[in-house]
Amino acid sequence: MHVEDLRTAFAECRRVLRAGAPLLVYQMFATADLEPVEADRLWAANRVVPASADRVLFERALGDAGFRIEHRDELSTEWREHDEEQGQRHTSRQMLRLARLQRRPDHYRAAIGDQAYEVEVGNCLLGIYQMIGKISPAVYVLR
Repeated sequence: MHVEDLRTAFAECRRVLRAGAPLLVYQMFATADLEPVEADRLWAANRVVPASADRVLFERALGDAGFRIEHRDELSTEWREHDEEQGQRHTSRQMLRLARLQRRPDHYRAAIGDQAYEVEVGNCLLGIYQMIGKISPAVYVLR
């Protein structure tokens, strides 16, 4: 999701792969629930190329580079749900951190700087938005 020119990147992957070797790709996509204003802030803070987070454009770039999708596994919200129920509760901690960051933005901007503040807000939003289905990761096996 950070690559500007997916076609060129996938063409280079295909060039350097041994013939018939698989390529494993993890990718995050926007869903229909992600509002434009949310996307603008999330993508800017996480240095995401918006077109690369569009599933249709992503998969078109795969095909243009000569790859076919052998398998796609939609991860959805399940691993974050499991982490909340059985694990480290990363998303809950991100929600708490975001609440604090947004409650006292001037304090945190002064302490860590504007850029670091926006990056941390974006990181928290990434986890929260995935948990509530505004963005959705997928793993691809390509040939």
